[in-house]
Amino acid sequence: MINVQSLPHFQSAYPEIFSEERLFTDTKCHFSQSGEDLVAEVFLQLVEPRPEKGLIVDFGAYHPYKYSNTFLFYLQGWRGINVDANSQAIAEFNRLRPQDLNIHSLMSDKTEDVDYYKFPEGGYNTVLKSSADVLIARGKTDPATQTFEVERLRSVTPNEILSKYARGVPIDFMSIDLEGMDAPVLRSIDFDSFRPRIIAVELPLHEIQSAPLSDILREVGYSLYSMCIHTAILVDDRNRR
Repeated sequence: MINVQSLPHFQSAYPEIFSEERLFTDTKCHFSQSGEDLVAEVFLQLVEPRPEKGLIVDFGAYHPYKYSNTFLFYLQGWRGINVDANSQAIAEFNRLRPQDLNIHSLMSDKTEDVDYYKFPEGGYNTVLKSSADVLIARGKTDPATQTFEVERLRSVTPNEILSKYARGVPIDFMSIDLEGMDAPVLRSIDFDSFRPRIIAVELPLHEIQSAPLSDILREVGYSLYSMCIHTAILVDDRNRR
C-alpha cells in the first residue's frame, strides 16, 4: 500500500487533493470510487507480482485523480495511456499526469461519427441518447445536469489505440468506464494481441455472468476475480503463474 507521507513532493505537486479536505490519516489510501484500485494493487503486487512494470490503460479516464482507478499506480511509478472524450479532462491529465500519454478521443466498438452529450459534471457524459434524455429531464432539480451540449465526435476503437501506442508492450491493468459502452468496447478488444493482466470494467455481476459476455470471456481466457459494487474485476487466466 502507498504511504503518502513517504512521497516527498506529494502535497506540493497535488494541492487540489488536499484543498478538497482529502485527509490521509492512514498509510493506506485509494482514489477509485469503490476500491477498484486497491483490488488491482493487491493482485499486481502481492498475488501476481512481476519485476517489471507494464502499461496502465484507462478508457474513459474522467479525471486525473478523482474517482480514478489508475492514479494510485501513477504515484507508484506506473505509466500508461488515458483516453477520454472530454477535452477539458484531457487538459487536466496533461497538467497533473504529464508522464502519461493522454488522448482526447471517444471510445467505441466501431469507428463512426457519434453525438456526445456533455454535462457540467463530466461523470454524466454519455453517447447514449436514452441516458442523456433522463439526465436532461433531471436537470430541473440537479445542477449537475441543468445544462448540456452535444458535440459530434469521431469514435475510435480500443484496438486502434492499443495498436498505435501499446503494440508489443505488456499491459498490467486496464480500466474501462464508458457510461454505457463498456460491454461493447470490452467485447471488441483483440485479446490475442492485447492481454491486460487485470481489467476493471463498469458492468454489473449479472451481465458478466450471462451470455453472450460470459461465453466471450471464457473463450478469450478471462474470469471474474472480484466485484467492487458495480465494477467487475477480471483476470487473465492464460498468463497467471
